[in-house]
Amino acid sequence: SKQITSPQLINIDEASNLVVVLDRSCYITPNSNGQIGLYSNEECSRAIRVFGEKGPFLPVLVPSNQCWVKLKCKTTTNNTSRYKLDVIPVNIDFPLARWLTEFILERATHYRPDFERLFDAMTEFLYRAKTPSPLKQSLFSLLRVLINRLSSSNEGIEILKTLPLKRMSKLKQEMISQHSVEKKRGGLFSSYLKNLVELMISLRSFEIEHLPKEETIDEMDKDKALDVAIN
Repeated sequence: SKQITSPQLINIDEASNLVVVLDRSCYITPNSNGQIGLYSNEECSRAIRVFGEKGPFLPVLVPSNQCWVKLKCKTTTNNTSRYKLDVIPVNIDFPLARWLTEFILERATHYRPDFERLFDAMTEFLYRAKTPSPLKQSLFSLLRVLINRLSSSNEGIEILKTLPLKRMSKLKQEMISQHSVEKKRGGLFSSYLKNLVELMISLRSFEIEHLPKEETIDEMDKDKALDVAIN
């Protein structure tokens, strides 16, 4: 969390755009005339998005690989305003990569493309982006399609057995944590969580049917994952 009022630079060289996600812990002291602002220049004269004390602190797409964030408060007495954020780099090639992945899964699996490299690229992105986002949600869907499509044939099953599926164990923990957060909040579950649960169900189904027990998640994780899917 930050209480620094000078502009803070956010820069990711390899990105073409940034998705800035403000944490729920962001807080602006009431009646402080405070603002959390994202700006395209260091002087903070060109605003991308400015949030007041009531928010809502929604994600922001920054059309560049850098921006400045600044906390402004006209009143400093008993001021506890703060912000916390996560930044997701976005490359202009992402939509093309998604289309190619969908094309491979739909029409080109028989050419035996490098599925391990494809799988590693998707899981690497998911682990780098630590907060829920539409990009992560779309990858949950792609991974689910990959597992379901390959598990429908003997050749595909053998391909899946060669993939490092254990890398997805962190996603199981994320599912359990996200489910707990949303259940306490009440209301309908998010589409993000639903896509993650569907992915975990597809993965668990494949593990049960085709992998030795020692290559699957432990019993405690399995029970928690099933509880989330049922409830």
